[in-house]
Amino acid sequence: MPWMSSAVALPPARTLVVKSEKLKAIGQIYSCTAQLKTGKWAKTQRIGNNKRVPLNRDRILNTAFTLLNQYGLADLSMRRLATELGVAPGALYYHVKNKQELLASLASRILNDVPFPAEQGEIDRIFADVYSHLIPVKEAAEVVRLALALDPNQLQFLDHLTAYLTHPTGSQQAPLAALTLVHVALGFIEQDQTRYLLGNSPPPTEAPLPYREAIRAVFTGFLK
Repeated sequence: MPWMSSAVALPPARTLVVKSEKLKAIGQIYSCTAQLKTGKWAKTQRIGNNKRVPLNRDRILNTAFTLLNQYGLADLSMRRLATELGVAPGALYYHVKNKQELLASLASRILNDVPFPAEQGEIDRIFADVYSHLIPVKEAAEVVRLALALDPNQLQFLDHLTAYLTHPTGSQQAPLAALTLVHVALGFIEQDQTRYLLGNSPPPTEAPLPYREAIRAVFTGFLK
């Protein structure tokens, strides 16, 4: 029929489906680009069923602590951490500036639970608690030592210990006394962790006698 010759030929159905899928993919690319530009991905974490939950500093530190305790410091990289959280590595830097800040935050978290008694003269009890808090966590002593090397001011525990030692040792001696005691404690803890790791046996839950005697000797040496 004459009118049929002027009609527009429709593309096959398969062609329409392919074009529709391409347009959908392009839309997803633009959506992803917008999310990256706005930083939306830096604030969320993908979990099962494509749901998103907020990615915050606490979640990052909790996951980093788990990785440290399971695999050790050598395997605690920002890329590994991002993989565990299900985000791109760049998303982590919205919450922590770099790995150094991450380690300092981990060290603070490990030590912040150590209680400080209200009464003076309880230095033995304080460092017994330091031992019991650090010894179960793989390479915790090394993490704290690295944090001290990077910036001692980031460790609130050191500030609390300095204030606690101000009365018995004097204000001028207290900072040095606090730092010395912490390094002595870390040396013993790191040694014990290595020994029990090589021996494939669990470390003790209580501070051993040589550790307690060393802490007491250093503390006594700083007394006025």
